[in-house]
Amino acid sequence: MGYNTGMLELEERIAVDHVARAAAKRLGSIGISLPDVQSVTSYITAHPDTGPLLEQLASKLSVSFGNSADVTLEVYCDPEIDDRYLTFYLRKPDLSPSDLELIDHISEEFSPGLATTSGWVVVIPDFRPSR
Repeated sequence: MGYNTGMLELEERIAVDHVARAAAKRLGSIGISLPDVQSVTSYITAHPDTGPLLEQLASKLSVSFGNSADVTLEVYCDPEIDDRYLTFYLRKPDLSPSDLELIDHISEEFSPGLATTSGWVVVIPDFRPSR
């Protein structure tokens, strides 16, 4: 690998990392909590084509649930197989059947687009008490 090729790859990685950090910051600005920002940023950097849909999905959750729910975004690491993906956890004190239907509807809406990306994102209810 030549010097110019190496520099171009480095510049590209830096640009992708910058985009990932900006995406994480925008998620925080619409009320999505990121307990481990570095982990989420690393995931977005590894799967940059997931970023735009991730932000659209986050916006849809924010608009749909507003302040009635705590939404966090974390990287889930499957303990049984080498699999990692982003997970929106939606925590609401009075989660109703219609809320669960809305979560399913939103997930189904974004599933076709996510199927074309290198990463994966899921939305699941979190039944633990609010923090």
